[in-house]
Amino acid sequence: MKRAKYFIISILIIIFASILLIVIYKHNQNKGTPIQSSNDMEFDTYVHYSQKDARWGNDTLGSTTYTMKKYGCLTTCIASSVQMQINEENPEY
Repeated sequence: MKRAKYFIISILIIIFASILLIVIYKHNQNKGTPIQSSNDMEFDTYVHYSQKDARWGNDTLGSTTYTMKKYGCLTTCIASSVQMQINEENPEY
């Protein structure tokens, strides 16, 4: 039963990440996406969330025993990326 739950959670995460990537791709399809090296990026446009942050590090992922601190790297990476997109399009946000 545990394997089935982990499998379902894994599939849901993959589906969510795929949908998010498709939405970002479709949104930027006609505009192009500028790529900057970390040396050229302005400090205020860069967003970094740490999976070990005290605010959410001990939160569990779904109904599992996995914590953000230990297994939340993809979640924080996606959150950083989405927040940077929001900041870029809506500087006042």
